[in-house]
Amino acid sequence: MTTLNIFERLRLKLEADGDCVSAVGVDLGTTKSCVALAAYDADAHETDCECVPFPEPGIPGAPIAVPSVVAVKNGEVAIGHAARRLIGRKGYTPTRNVFRESKNDIGLRYRYWKAPEGFQSATEIASKLLNHLLRPVSDELANINTPLVITVPASFHGAQRNATLEAAHTLVDDAQVSLLDEPYAAFLDLLFQQPEVLNQLPDSANILVFDFGGGTCDVAMFSLDTGKHGLEPHLRATSRYHRIGGGDIPYQTQKLIR
Repeated sequence: MTTLNIFERLRLKLEADGDCVSAVGVDLGTTKSCVALAAYDADAHETDCECVPFPEPGIPGAPIAVPSVVAVKNGEVAIGHAARRLIGRKGYTPTRNVFRESKNDIGLRYRYWKAPEGFQSATEIASKLLNHLLRPVSDELANINTPLVITVPASFHGAQRNATLEAAHTLVDDAQVSLLDEPYAAFLDLLFQQPEVLNQLPDSANILVFDFGGGTCDVAMFSLDTGKHGLEPHLRATSRYHRIGGGDIPYQTQKLIR
């Protein structure tokens, strides 16, 4: 049985390095996105992880979820809540000057050919969204040693992963960026919230995760190695049908009815 909590292993590794380190994580979602900043203080032996708030006029509090929507008209760009409010308004046409759920198109040979220059592919839209999301943590990312981790569906193929990296590389150094499969990230969140779950798992256990998101349903099976090399998830299998979540449900239901 596993004797050390995953996060305890991570803390011990950070203490061994003896550095104050930080990392930026981005959930680049189909419908909503968010950013988290994690930092470890070697002197205090404490790890802190907080989601970055994005204050929005007219919205109570400081929401951490940003709608994955980009709009542009006459050179003026709106992102997030401001862009979502423009959906359906006169003068704003999908894939021409307002873009939503474009993550479904990233890495594919599909272009928004009626859109302005710089907004003609899902990769370019992702870059605009990432630029907005990373602005509050720009000081941290100015340090080349601060990694940027972006989550992607486990079912993403090579071209989709490369396109996601390409969108990030327009903003930060290539070596800083890495990708993390969303089901694995969801499992880590479970362990963070309920660490006792890990004690019920044998080493190298096979884990099946249903990550039902706002735009995708990502089903993946992976094994988790908590051996001497640290945290090593190994993807064993993934669903081929990731576009059956969130906003796709009404569309798929209509197809079944027909």
